[in-house]
Amino acid sequence: MTNESGLTGLDLKLRRVAVRVQVKQIAEQMGITASRVSRIEGEPRVTPDMEERYMRALEVCGTFRTSKEAA
Repeated sequence: MTNESGLTGLDLKLRRVAVRVQVKQIAEQMGITASRVSRIEGEPRVTPDMEERYMRALEVCGTFRTSKEAA
């Protein structure tokens, strides 16, 4: 099943894994627990608001990781 955005929790998880961000890193950036992130990633439907929050946090985590590795 998909929602308006067409993304599932698994889609979000795959994006996170692709940029090598750990659950605890994205959880910290989102201000939620790691177990909540795991529940989001297991959802068959992700709300557009949650997708936006998750992707924003993932971008920050990915940018931070890239900048640190480049140094």
